[in-house]
This record gives sequence, C-alpha cells and structure tokens, in this order.
Amino acid sequence: MPTSFKGERTPVGERTPVGERTPVGERTPVGERKGIRISDKTRGAWEQRDTSRDSDPDYPAPLPPSRWAHAMTRDEFFRPVKKQTTVRIDADVLDWLRSKGEGHLTRINEILRRTMIEEMKTLR
Repeated sequence: MPTSFKGERTPVGERTPVGERTPVGERTPVGERKGIRISDKTRGAWEQRDTSRDSDPDYPAPLPPSRWAHAMTRDEFFRPVKKQTTVRIDADVLDWLRSKGEGHLTRINEILRRTMIEEMKTLR
C-alpha cells in the first residue's frame, strides 16, 4: 500500500514542500544541510591548537571547523515510527488538504506534529 510519505523528516518549521524533499536513502545535499554553528571561539582554538601531531600516523587527523560547518545533524537522520490508523475528518477539511496537492496525509501529520510540539512547549 503506497503512502504519502515522500522523503526524510525535517524539523518542524523548516519543512520542504512535498515534491522537493530528498528521497529516502539519499543524503541531504551539502547546501541544504543545517550544519553546526561554529563559534569564533572554537575557530580561534582550532587555529591555536598544537599542530605537532597533525601528521603523526598514530593520531587521527583533526577535522577543521570548516568541515563541521556542513555536517549532518541528528534531526536530519531522525525518522519517527509510523503507525497506521483510521481517522474521520470533515469533508471540507479533507477537500482543503487535497486541494494543496499530493501528500495530504503527510500534511495532516505535519499539522498534528506542529500542534503537539507547541502544546508540549507550553507544558514545560
């Protein structure tokens, strides 16, 4: 049974339109990765490090901050477990969801997830 899930999950609030997602099993292109924020303090520490072991084969080669700037974050690997269920939705709501194009089931999940996250934030 085909699903409307078209790609890897991205964090809520940073959704890519359904037809433009990276297919499952493919890596997120470097230019689209969130990456890791590298502070000026970290960059400065990198420049001032002891470089005497950089060419020593007994020690792993250190990666410069520029290599980490486009690293994949945990969110880019996260894919929640899906469970099949039946939901009754008002006809006009379903028509509206379908009018947005392919992926109406994914959109339902995104709307529910966004609502869930907002509610969880208020409970903290």
